[in-house]
Amino acid sequence: GIDGTYAIEVALDGGIANNISFISSGYTLGAATPQTITVSNVSSSITLGAGTTATVGNNVTLVTPSASQNSAITGAGTLIIESGGTVRNGGTASSNVLNIHTATVRVMPGGSLATIFYPGNGNAIFVNGNLDVLGGSVIGEGTIGIGQSNANPAGVVTISSGLLTAVSSNGIRFGSNSGTTPGGTVNLDGGVIRAD
Repeated sequence: GIDGTYAIEVALDGGIANNISFISSGYTLGAATPQTITVSNVSSSITLGAGTTATVGNNVTLVTPSASQNSAITGAGTLIIESGGTVRNGGTASSNVLNIHTATVRVMPGGSLATIFYPGNGNAIFVNGNLDVLGGSVIGEGTIGIGQSNANPAGVVTISSGLLTAVSSNGIRFGSNSGTTPGGTVNLDGGVIRAD
């Protein structure tokens, strides 16, 4: 459809999608009761068209399968995670990653961007786009990698309010895995940043 304001009532608990793509702005996914949708595409779990804005709202959780799998938020748009909304990597291996590529993700009060706990280093969140923590919570049960990609080492995390936590012996890391490509920026304008 065309850009507008669309409240989409989700009634697909336990549903499985290859990916979720937003090509127009103004869509908000919400539900009267908790709904969990499993998104299985590794390289483009959530795709945002250029200049588009979409929202994961109350009672909606988008999650990867619990098998060993990465997930990615891609495109040149903005994903807003509102109160009661969750985007989570559900992979069960310490090498699993939730990647924010070129997209912008905004985590609002009551919203959550997370990975699940796994013994050892846990699952990571790599930011190679923009992550704005605006009152919500970002919990990486593994490394938080900022500018982690050799291809796009310019990840930016801005924390204005809310919480960003890395629960890993690796903590928060800047630049590529190899350490040869520096990158990444953190703007701490408020809120809490924590490495446990």
